[in-house]
Amino acid sequence: MSRRYLVLYVFESKAVGFELVKGMYANDEDFKKIFEKCSNHAYELFHVDEGFLFKGPQLCVLNSEFNELLIQELHEEALA
Repeated sequence: MSRRYLVLYVFESKAVGFELVKGMYANDEDFKKIFEKCSNHAYELFHVDEGFLFKGPQLCVLNSEFNELLIQELHEEALA
């Protein structure tokens, strides 16, 4: 299992409402235009995988209440 899928699996199982992030990209000021361009195919370094926006192997994190949870989980869990 790749690291990307492992991260998604961990957050989907631990963070209630993590699925809501998928719907937030389309309205986010930072990612709105990029997400629209990536809907059908990759755009520059960005691509959409399972509804989540990535820049290369990195998950694009919205400026939301999930930031703190994501940072905490990534740095405190075995994925660090």
